[in-house]
Amino acid sequence: MGYVIPNSLYGYKFDAKVEAQCIQKWVWDWMATGSGGAQGVLIGMSGGKDSAVAAALCCNALGNNEVRGLIMPYDAPNGEEPVYDEATQIAIETCQHLNMQYSIVPLCLLMDLDSSIYALHIQNDVDAIKGNIKARLRMMCLYAIAQEMRYRVCCTSNASEIYLGYSTKYGDFAGDFAPLSHLTASQVIEVGRALKLPEHIISRPPEDGLSGKTDEANFGFTYEQLDLYLTTGRCDDEEIKTKIENMHSRGLHKSVPIPHLT
Repeated sequence: MGYVIPNSLYGYKFDAKVEAQCIQKWVWDWMATGSGGAQGVLIGMSGGKDSAVAAALCCNALGNNEVRGLIMPYDAPNGEEPVYDEATQIAIETCQHLNMQYSIVPLCLLMDLDSSIYALHIQNDVDAIKGNIKARLRMMCLYAIAQEMRYRVCCTSNASEIYLGYSTKYGDFAGDFAPLSHLTASQVIEVGRALKLPEHIISRPPEDGLSGKTDEANFGFTYEQLDLYLTTGRCDDEEIKTKIENMHSRGLHKSVPIPHLT
């Protein structure tokens, strides 16, 4: 039997519109009472559904003047007319759709990955390590700017990713609050539709940021199969069930507190 995620933050049958309202109230309450007097929210905008939905929820909860996006492609554009990759273009479009302020910080201005890999004498698993360095560098940028602005960093991970450990430790799993952490990937899409976000943004297949492959190609199963297993405990394919549980076991260390002696 798999880990079963509650259908809703408050225990009701899942309704995307009601869920959005509940999350927005929770965000407002947390910012008012649990954020230590923060002045706003900073979100890393990736061009994916999770950052888009998290940003929309925060804008609705706090007002778009108190939410800022940070877009962090690795490469800097050349020429007078900037041309960014698809993910960056969609991230820009999302911020403009939500009428929220945003900044673009190319990571190559902060670190040369090839030089770093050479200096660290890394020879194995190079592409994956580069990808994880990028994720941690993005989080470093978020916290540096958040500190200057007295903002809090929004973690955009969803419950499906968290269960699989499909993230970078101290990278995209980090943050000060996590409004999507109880929602499966499928439920995030439903909430995005309830918020009337453009369909091509919330339905864009997520990629790993390393190989250009989709998440599902890397998994060997679909988010639909995973989310059904998480919300009901059902999986008709034993091979897929084993893959899910193996990923969960390997990635569990990413989402639990650091072990320590008591």
